[in-house]
Amino acid sequence: MSTRARLDDRGSVTVELALTMLTALLVLACCAEGVLTVVDHLRCTDAAREAARLIARGDPESEARRAVDRIAPENATLTVTREPDAATVVVAVSWIKASAYAVLEDVDPEAGVAGGVADRAPGNRDPPVGRAPSDDVPLGG
Repeated sequence: MSTRARLDDRGSVTVELALTMLTALLVLACCAEGVLTVVDHLRCTDAAREAARLIARGDPESEARRAVDRIAPENATLTVTREPDAATVVVAVSWIKASAYAVLEDVDPEAGVAGGVADRAPGNRDPPVGRAPSDDVPLGG
């Protein structure tokens, strides 16, 4: 009787190992998908932040679209909601969505640019002539 019982148990270790390996592979695949989802969410967040910054400083939406195309995952959508003094940007791909909010900068009507940005050469931290240094330094930060 004991010989027959041992014959019936043959291969059970192989089956158990196969089921365990399949379960481990499934858990690993779920973890990898979770990491990829987090990375896509971070890319959407970065793209929304960059697009909101561009919109806030007065750049056209086409520039924001190019930034989103460059930063966000493929097939991401850009939605811009403008208020009188602010803009909300939403970048979405599949079920992942990220948003950013930015206060619009004051635009100099003569120069067509935001608050004296064109008055300075790149890398020059000195305020433009005729403006107080405190006009260029953000508060609280």
